[in-house]
Amino acid sequence: MLTLLPAGRAATVWNGPLISFTKASGANPSLPANQDRITANTWITRGGTQGIYNAAQEIRFTHYFSPTNTEWANGTLANYASLTYTNWNRWAKGVNPSPPSTVGVDAVVHLIAEDIYLSVRFTSWAGPGGGFSYVRSTAPPPTPILTLTSPTNGSVFAAPASFALTANASVSGGTVHHDGGTLPVDGGGHGGRRVRHVRAGNNQRGDPRGGDHECASGEW
Repeated sequence: MLTLLPAGRAATVWNGPLISFTKASGANPSLPANQDRITANTWITRGGTQGIYNAAQEIRFTHYFSPTNTEWANGTLANYASLTYTNWNRWAKGVNPSPPSTVGVDAVVHLIAEDIYLSVRFTSWAGPGGGFSYVRSTAPPPTPILTLTSPTNGSVFAAPASFALTANASVSGGTVHHDGGTLPVDGGGHGGRRVRHVRAGNNQRGDPRGGDHECASGEW
C-alpha cells in the first residue's frame, strides 16, 4: 500500500541532531543494545537474514509488513509532506533495487502511531549475519523561554542608575543554562530565576525590547 500525505497535514518532524545506530552481524536481535528504540512503539533490529523488523511488536521479519508502525520514502524532511510512503520491503526492493542499494540514500520514515517523521540514511547492509547501520534524526531540543520580570516594561531610571534585572527561564524538560551555572528544570516545564545587577547607560528605559541592560540571550 502506498500512502500520499495531504498537503498541510499536522505532524511532528524530528529534525534534531543526527545519531548513528549499528547492529553487528551475528548480534542477538532480542537484546536492547541491538535494537534502535526510537519510541516506545518502535524498536528497529534485524535477524541473521532478511529485512529489519520492529522488536517492540514483532519477533521476526515479515515481507511487506515489517517493520510495523513504519512507512518509508526516498527524500528529505524538507518535503516530507509531499512524499509517497510505503512499507520497508517495497521501499528497499521496489522503490530502490535492493536493501544494499539503500546505503547512502536519503530517506524519511513515518512512525504511524505517533505521527512522527524522521530522516534515515543507511550506512551499511551486510548479507548473512544480519548486520546493518544507519544515521537518523532525533527530536529537536526544547526551546527555552525567557521572560523579563523586573524592571517592568516602561520603567524609567535617572542616569547613572543601578537596578536588579530579574527574569524567569523555563523549558519543557532538561536544564536551562546561563552564565552563572545551571538552573534545573523538571518535566513539568518549571524553570529558574536569575537576578543580575545592571548599571544603565545612555538608554535608561527598562524596556525588554532594547536598551543597555547588558542582558544577552547567550547568557541564559
